[in-house]
Amino acid sequence: MVAGWGLSSPAWAAISEPSADGDEATHEAIHEDGYERLLEDVFGATVVYPQEKGEIQLTLEPSYVRRRADHLGVITYDVEIGATDWLQFELAWTAPVIRGVGGGSTTLGVGGIELGTQLTWMRMRGSPFSGAIAFEATVPVGRESIAIESDEGAVVYEPFITFAVDPPSGRAQVFTNMGLELSAAEEPRPFLNAGVLGAAAFTRPYVVVSCSPGEAYVVPSMGFVLPAGWQLVAGVAVGLSRRSDPIGVGLLLVYEFNPLERRRQ
Repeated sequence: MVAGWGLSSPAWAAISEPSADGDEATHEAIHEDGYERLLEDVFGATVVYPQEKGEIQLTLEPSYVRRRADHLGVITYDVEIGATDWLQFELAWTAPVIRGVGGGSTTLGVGGIELGTQLTWMRMRGSPFSGAIAFEATVPVGRESIAIESDEGAVVYEPFITFAVDPPSGRAQVFTNMGLELSAAEEPRPFLNAGVLGAAAFTRPYVVVSCSPGEAYVVPSMGFVLPAGWQLVAGVAVGLSRRSDPIGVGLLLVYEFNPLERRRQ
């Protein structure tokens, strides 16, 4: 999912052996493909690795953004499903959306439904590089739909590619995401995200810089890898230009499981 306050969203996986003391969270983060997935989801970026075959990821994302002309409170519900070990599909619903204008009226509505898919190549030809091709479409829902972006209720398409490299330490990731935002309401808008993700025990600090024409943001965040397939991420998006929204805050609560593995057990 392209996550966080209208910022287009990727982060990446590194190979890392489980700790000798059997840290539960570390063990769970290492999947059948041999990669330790430091975070399953991040703000301002999209993870490069897909869900494994049969794997399901559920994400709850409450967020608030102070924009130039108004402010928004949003809750997004997201489901990602692995069709194979390299192909996944996504369905997300943004509701409710609470929009306030100045110190006066407040409007309650829904933002829309997002459909997406991602095709991934991990550790290409044994190198430290991974990549993915993804496509997402956001469709407004009903007459009461509120546009979260500036597209005023138009269908928005986002094709994008992601790249990642794993440093030798195996406890950090450098990543980038490039794509286009297409809609009938605006001219095509290219976007670029770049970031660095680190790992220390169960914490995952990272920072993303997100740019599009006239807008730029820095997104410092902290992730926590919890037992039993849970992860929690808290982040802040700070606008760096006059046209950028001043500030946004949000949480990601992620739960991942694989019913196929439970059947085999």
